[in-house]
Amino acid sequence: MIQYQLTPTERERATTIRANLTRSKLTTLDLAKHFGTSRTLVQDALKGRYNEKTTNAWFTKYEDYLLNVLGVRYIQPYFNDLN
Repeated sequence: MIQYQLTPTERERATTIRANLTRSKLTTLDLAKHFGTSRTLVQDALKGRYNEKTTNAWFTKYEDYLLNVLGVRYIQPYFNDLN
């Protein structure tokens, strides 16, 4: 399987998801259980193992969930330094 290369924006989103997981004291296993998937799927999505559409769909789900868990403590991705 050819691994999809994350764009700079997607890399920033993946980094922010990891930071928010740490901040919420959740793990990729907790995220997988919430969505009824495997830890491997979560980790693979964060590494860019899926195509752009699938990656973005999972990232959006993870971000929405973490936003609800963290509320005002949620860290937003910072894209201004990517260009």
